[in-house]
Amino acid sequence: MSRPVLTRPMIDLRRSGPFRYARMTAMLRFLIKAAFVAALAGVVLPRPLGTVASGVAVGIVVAAPLLRVAWLAIRWYLRGDRRYAAVAASLLVVVGSGSVIALVTR
Repeated sequence: MSRPVLTRPMIDLRRSGPFRYARMTAMLRFLIKAAFVAALAGVVLPRPLGTVASGVAVGIVVAAPLLRVAWLAIRWYLRGDRRYAAVAASLLVVVGSGSVIALVTR
């Protein structure tokens, strides 16, 4: 008997997590530093600029996990794992629709 032909590309799991996710880890470290600097600026700066800096800090803290999910969704889609990519995309759709509903019903 012949062996079945694989229809999806194989994922190389031999590389450990720190090497596979080095760019994502670097991005998250940058976002942590940016959120810290924005929060510190929000505390130190006077009223109009401080309020904007605080809003930027909150925006970064909220957006960072969503960017990570989007990054993983794209990565999984490109590697051929459509189920995980669909779940990640569905999560982003739920969060986005919840945000739109919150803005509309405000």
